[in-house]
Amino acid sequence: MSVMTAQEYVAERELTPDDISQWHLDVCEDHLGFPLLTAAGVYCCTVKRMFAGVQKYEYQKDYPIHVYLFGINVALPFIKSEGYSFAVEGPLDCIALHRMGVKNTVAYLGNHLTKFQALSLARWTDRVVVIPDADAGGKGGLVKTKENVAALGEKVLRLGAIYLPSGFDPDQMVRCKDVAQLQQFKDEIIKVKKLLT
Repeated sequence: MSVMTAQEYVAERELTPDDISQWHLDVCEDHLGFPLLTAAGVYCCTVKRMFAGVQKYEYQKDYPIHVYLFGINVALPFIKSEGYSFAVEGPLDCIALHRMGVKNTVAYLGNHLTKFQALSLARWTDRVVVIPDADAGGKGGLVKTKENVAALGEKVLRLGAIYLPSGFDPDQMVRCKDVAQLQQFKDEIIKVKKLLT
């Protein structure tokens, strides 16, 4: 059995050269690197999606990724103008939603939004809509996200959620070839936008 390369993964996920350039992705043979930048665009560290070996993701050990939000440097102007944020699990989910025009999206790099990440978002908005993966990890992560946000208090951050069909993540929904399913997802996004603006 052969191991997928980063180039094959990029093609499968339909990432364009513009995506790679805009998000400063590091496409190597054995990994795809996602740089984590601050809201001001200062580089912090890189999260690597590995294609060989045991672990799926590799993080720089001296940087606690649970405090960072992937894409905040790109999404922040849109979060400020829209007045709320979407938050998804992974960098590719975030990139996919930006390509779909949902530019106030960040990724929390795991299956739940941490207290640190929630507090970070609360600096710019009091409303966050999470779109978890529709798998066991996403469902458990949504419970943890709700606990983390509740611990901060409703006046700090209000939380909403969009639920995907079983087995899907946001990136898969954006790339979905089932026109009706994709339209239903877009309609959910539009419904949230109308509610929050």
